[in-house]
Amino acid sequence: AKKAIFELQRLKSSLRRLQDTQTQEAWAKTEQTFDRLQGLLRGGILKELEATPAFSDTYWQYHQVFSPGVQEYVEALAFRHWFKDAQILQFQAACEKLAPFPLEVSDYLLGLCDASGEVMRLAVQSSALGEQGVALEASSFLDTLRRECTRISARTRRAWPPSMQQDLDRKLVTMGESLQKVQDVCYRLCLRRAERAVLGLDDRDEADDGADAGMQAEKIIG
Repeated sequence: AKKAIFELQRLKSSLRRLQDTQTQEAWAKTEQTFDRLQGLLRGGILKELEATPAFSDTYWQYHQVFSPGVQEYVEALAFRHWFKDAQILQFQAACEKLAPFPLEVSDYLLGLCDASGEVMRLAVQSSALGEQGVALEASSFLDTLRRECTRISARTRRAWPPSMQQDLDRKLVTMGESLQKVQDVCYRLCLRRAERAVLGLDDRDEADDGADAGMQAEKIIG
């Protein structure tokens, strides 16, 4: 799953809008990685647990063991979904991707929270390359994602193990930090554009803006 995320990070965000041969080849390579992940899930964990589409006793007995890996897989799926469609991966869609492996709600939510960090990294890096629209898009996405994740009811969370409740609290804080970093990038971009407008300067192309943003990108991600 980490390899799949790494491959997505290496793709330029502009590839979402291109349909050339290079784009198709890049996506094909990434899709092969996701296919291998699906094979590992079905032919590995699912077979070893002898689980069915319904949750079994064996599933819950070993849930804490394989849960981090499932969360990582959901994170990769959620990041890919945003990369392509700029939308939140819904629970039902995630279940269909993992089927017939049963997906626990807590694993879905925690994986979804982790995807916010990857969205932030891509947004900052894309801004450094001159694609400012990605940062604005990511800011709106992360704001919506954080708002939805904080609406999880206390009753739902009480059913989780204490460790998962703590993980959610920690990841919500991290998500807020990722949102702040993207908003800082958006603020700098808007400020520079306003300054040029006030001074009567011609707008430079996005690559020039990206060069300025790139000076801050490494510091922001860190």
